[in-house]
Order: sequence, then structure tokens, then C-alpha cells
Amino acid sequence: MQYMVQCRCGQKMTVDDAQVGVQFGCVNCGHPFVVPPNPLGSDLVPLTPPPAQPPAQPPPQQTPFVQAQYQPQAHVYVSSQPKNAGLAAVLSFLYCGLGQIYNGQIGKGIGFLFLYSFCLLLCLLIIGFILAPVVWIIGIIDAYSTAEGINRAAGYQALGGPRAY
Repeated sequence: MQYMVQCRCGQKMTVDDAQVGVQFGCVNCGHPFVVPPNPLGSDLVPLTPPPAQPPAQPPPQQTPFVQAQYQPQAHVYVSSQPKNAGLAAVLSFLYCGLGQIYNGQIGKGIGFLFLYSFCLLLCLLIIGFILAPVVWIIGIIDAYSTAEGINRAAGYQALGGPRAY
């Protein structure tokens, strides 16, 4: 491959790859110079274009990432034993929230326990005498109706065993 070398006086000369590292003198001013070992890294300019490289292959088509859509499934918790709605109501009668805990609604039961306890503290400010019985009655009704709903979902009838399908 041929390259053009330019001297500091401006004279241009042509060199081959075989002449790399050889000392020459400028034909115009006589200044000595050595063709550098890496002609493309210096002020040399190739006379002939480098051989054409094959066109780069386009990147392979990537299929777009398809994310599976999560479809939540309904969870039904079926108890092996039916819940006694009367017992749930009696437990809530004794202290609000115990019937919900019996039904397996631990968070709701603890919430009723704290709410009822707060209402009892409010009895010191008179308003608790109105709020505490309201929360207490709502807790009893909720415990009873939730136990009935659990039994219905599990397939138990009110006065008997499992339903026949």
C-alpha cells in the first residue's frame, strides 16, 4: 500500500509499506526523515483507498420483550370445620374483636380491639358512652355475619352439613 509523506518544507513524497522504518532525505531540502513504523498514526496520508470492507451485517432483529400479564386469581379460604356464628357473636359480646379473631380475621379483630379500647378511654370525656356501645354492637353484628358468610362460601348450610350439589 502506498502512502504520501510530507516534509516540513512542504514537499510530498510517496512511500511503500516496505519502506517503513527506512531513513530518506527530502528531494527538495535534503532534510533526513524516517518513515514511521505506524504510517496511519503519523502525518502520512494513504494514496490508495484501503480495500473495501464487506458491509456490516445489520444487528439481528430482536423480538420485543413481551411481558406476561399477571391475572390475579380469586383466593377462597375454605375451613375444614364450619364456623359457629353464635360463638363468634358471644365472643364479640364479651370483648369487641374476639369474634373476628375466631373467624380468622386477625387484623380486623385487632383493629376492633384497639378501637373499642380507645372508645372506653373516651368514656372519660363523656363521648365514649355513645361511641363504645356503637362499636361494640357493630363488632357483634360483623362477627356473626362474617361467620355466616364463611360457612356459605365453604358450602355449609345454616342447619346441617355440607350442601349436596
